[in-house]
Order: sequence, then C-alpha cells, then structure tokens
Amino acid sequence: MTTPPRNATADIDRLRIDRDRPRRSSRRRNVAILATLLILVVAAVAARMRSGLFPGGTIDVETSVALRPATAGGAGAGGVLTANGYVQARRSAAVSSEITGRLMRLHVEAGSRVERGDLLAELSSENLRAQVAQAEAEVAVRNAAIVEAQAERNDAENELGRQIELKARGLGTQSAVDAAQARRDLVAARIELTGQQVVAAQATLRLARAELDKTRIRAPFTGTVLRKNAEIGEMVAPVSMGGSGSRGAIVTIAALDSLDVEVDVNEAYIGRVRLGQPAEAVTDAYPDTAFVARVRQIVPTSDRQKATVLVKVEIMRPDARLLPEMGAKVTFLDETTPAQTTKRRVTVLEATVQRDGDATFVWLVGTDGRVTRRTVQVGNTTNGRVEIASGLEGGETLVSKAARPLRGGAKVRTPA
Repeated sequence: MTTPPRNATADIDRLRIDRDRPRRSSRRRNVAILATLLILVVAAVAARMRSGLFPGGTIDVETSVALRPATAGGAGAGGVLTANGYVQARRSAAVSSEITGRLMRLHVEAGSRVERGDLLAELSSENLRAQVAQAEAEVAVRNAAIVEAQAERNDAENELGRQIELKARGLGTQSAVDAAQARRDLVAARIELTGQQVVAAQATLRLARAELDKTRIRAPFTGTVLRKNAEIGEMVAPVSMGGSGSRGAIVTIAALDSLDVEVDVNEAYIGRVRLGQPAEAVTDAYPDTAFVARVRQIVPTSDRQKATVLVKVEIMRPDARLLPEMGAKVTFLDETTPAQTTKRRVTVLEATVQRDGDATFVWLVGTDGRVTRRTVQVGNTTNGRVEIASGLEGGETLVSKAARPLRGGAKVRTPA
C-alpha cells in the first residue's frame, strides 16, 4: 500500500506558536478589570452623594421655622392695644395714558422693577408721527424762506446804494432812490414776518412731538409693577375718560420700600395711640415674624358707621416678603414699659435641637439649600417647643429630621 506524500508546509504550520491568542486573552482580562473598578468607583461616589458627604449630594430632610410669637390680645406683654388691618404701599399709582389709543407694546410684567422714567408701554402712533414729520417740514420751509429773503435784501441794499451814488453824480433821480429804498424795506419786513412764522412752526413741532411722546407711557417713580391692567391690542384711555369700550389704567406700580399698615382703631381706645408710638406688625402670611413699626399718622376724622379712626403704622424695615394688601395685626406698645419686659424669646421644635457633649446646636438651612451648624443656648421646654435664649432671631428655617447624618455644607432637600 502506497503512503500519500506529506505536506511539509502544513507540518511546519502546526509547530508554529500563535502569539496573538494570549495577547487577545490578556486584553480582554484587562478590560474586564477596568470595568469592574469603574463600577466600584461609581457606586462609592453615589453612596457618598446620597450621604451628603460629597459635593452635589442631597439629603432629604424635614424642616420647621424658628418662631417669635406675636403679642396676643389687646394688652399683651408690653402691648396696650391690638388692631387688624392691611399692608399698604405709601406711594402707589394706577398708571394710565394721557390720550386715547391702542396699546401696541407692553415692556413690563407683574413683579418688574422699574426706575423713574422707564418706558412701560407704547400706544399706536402712526398719525402723530406723520404730524411731527409735517411740522418738521414746515419749519424747514420757513427757514428756507428766510434765507431767500435775506439774499433778496442784500440785493435790494446794493441797488439802493447804486441809486444813491447815481443821484449824487447827477445821473439818477430821487424817484429811483425811493423805489430802491421801498424795495429794501419790503424785503426786511418779509424777513421779520417769516421769522415769526418760523417761531410758530417750531411751536407746532414741539406740540406734535409732545403729543407723540404721550404715546410712550413712562414710570412716574421708582417702584415695582403690582399688576398689569391691559393687554396688547386693547384701547386705552385716561382714567377720567375710561368707558366700557376702553381700559383706564395700564399698570399699577408701588414703591415697596415704604410700607404702612392701615388699621381701624375703635374710638373708645384711640386715646391709647400716639404719634411716634412704637408698635409691632405681624402679617397673616408670616405669623412667625414680627416687624418693628411706629405710628406715622392718625387720620383726623372718624368713621361714623364703624365708630373707628384710621391709623397708619409705618413698618421701619420692610423686606421683600411684605406685599400690599396682606392682612396684618398691629400691637401698639407702651413706651413706659421696660425693654426687658417686652423682649420675647424665639421658640423651636424640640426635634431641631441637637447636642454635642455640653454644646447645643441646630442645623440652619440657607437660601442655597445647604446646612450650617449654629450654636444656641436653650431655655425651658413647653408643649414640644424649646425656648432659645440666644443664637436665633426668629424666622430661620431649621432641620427637624434628616434621612442621614448631617455635616456642615451638606446639600439638603425638603419634601415637595
């Protein structure tokens, strides 16, 4: 039996070492190790973020507000009288247009801050713009007429001089001199008349521009837009002329840096109120905050139907939380009462107070959503609330419960 010939090249290929196989295997192993390490790192970072220990981490918390309770009743501690009323801006205006027209542009929204002279709105002004252009053209025509008349006057004066010289030489006549002089005087009179016509045209131009400017409604003083009373496309008119087919005020603005609380005081107790008397105002919206105030005005008349006298109490340091028309309670204070008897302590929920050895502290939530540790001195505990002798002013937002331990600067989130 004959043996088939062997392929020498195939035998050599079987003996060759495949160096690519272990290299590919090692590469896969390295990729798997890197992927595992990456997963572990991501998990560790996520855990630190959830714990709030890593920048950007967020801890779910519950919060409460440090309260400074308002003086209650008609004669609370240091108070001689209380009355209810509403916050009012001392300076406010319903801004309307001076002429009737269609509202074309509105440059502000409710809440916009405006400076005196800022453009609030614009009315349609095509007709008035045409009147301004016509008046400008009339002024230009009159000025050109003056230039033409001045040139003619120069010619008339030259002619008068020639006639006088000719007459002196015996070559001219007196009638020619008189005619040249009459022409000169006529041109001078026409120049004076045209000058007056220029003045009248300029006055007409100023009037047209003033009427055009009335289509631009501007802020009469620095303040905040409280409400928008008209929309683009509506007909607007002066408030005194506003009818069923047109709007009156376009926007209402008020200066929120000067606020009063207007309260009605019963006639029987008006003797307890004096100009300049210290007071405290507490709004229904923020019952935990008392605003320092004083009596600014006692209106010198009484309401015979309600038997009350209107008293305006100025809020000394208003902030952005106070808005016109908010309900408020005013407590008139007794100036003869010693200061220590009128001082009231802040109270907080017992759950907000933390202890670290002998130190007592709370966690404050800032406007940026991060917590800060604040050391406080505590007093008595009543009905689950702790008096704070020092460390808080009232109105601060405090952490009462946290999902995880807190550290200074940790990002927190309150339930929606």
